[in-house]
Amino acid sequence: MGSIFDQDVSFCRVTFNGPALFAGSIFTNDSHFETANFLEDCDFLGANFSQNGFFNEANFQGFAYFPNAYFKNSADFESAIFAGNATFHDTIFIGRFVLDRTRFISMQLEDAWFGPESSLRLDDSDLIRSSSSSFWVSWDAIKKSLAPSGPVYLSLIRNFKNLEQFGDADNCYYQYRKWRQDQTSWSEWSKYTDILAHWSCGYGVKPGFVLLWLIFLMASFGFLFYELDGIKFESVPHSDEKASLEDACYYSLMVLVGASVDLKPTGRYRYLIAVERISGWLLLALFIITLAHIMIR
Repeated sequence: MGSIFDQDVSFCRVTFNGPALFAGSIFTNDSHFETANFLEDCDFLGANFSQNGFFNEANFQGFAYFPNAYFKNSADFESAIFAGNATFHDTIFIGRFVLDRTRFISMQLEDAWFGPESSLRLDDSDLIRSSSSSFWVSWDAIKKSLAPSGPVYLSLIRNFKNLEQFGDADNCYYQYRKWRQDQTSWSEWSKYTDILAHWSCGYGVKPGFVLLWLIFLMASFGFLFYELDGIKFESVPHSDEKASLEDACYYSLMVLVGASVDLKPTGRYRYLIAVERISGWLLLALFIITLAHIMIR
């Protein structure tokens, strides 16, 4: 425990029959644990990997413990097998964290930190291959580092829902749809429907987008009624008094909700009422559907 390895170190194909205790160790150069067999628990608590840490095809039969570890370059666990729990909470990843084709039952990355140049790869891992594997991490921690892939995004969404991290599932779905939209050619109609879904309701997971559109609709038509002098007070039918901007916006709001007020449109401006009311009903329906999707799980 607490050893300093100041040269390249290789434990390739080594079998650790008992607990492997590397807590607090410092690896100043590349460390190689490829195809190593950890038959019992391994402890890398607070270990410092100043260069690359290679654990490709390593076999962890016990508890794999890497909390508070520091990986300056690659943390490569490609094709590794974790038969027990794998813990990386509070671990710092500056470079690549490779979990391609990794097998695991439960992997915990709570409060792990990924640097601005880091990347997280999960292609063909058990996150995708097995619906029973759990990947404990927050979406905010990995959203900028995750290597984009359709199967990875969809598997993460399922994983977040299974762990009842519904906010993370929604945010992951939003980024997945945005990524898919960017991949779609402008010659395909789905590109335009995706753009509409994006800006109208955030692909069905951002009811706030719809609410902003409703506020914009109310304010826009209120301003039009005010500027064009398109509404008059019913109680004073022949008055030349112009409705105030406040009254016009209030009237626009009442049109959206279907209520009646002591104001009415004049002349051709009555057609604006039909346009606003139909647009408002569509947006209100979209808002209710999007909100219900968020609230009912």
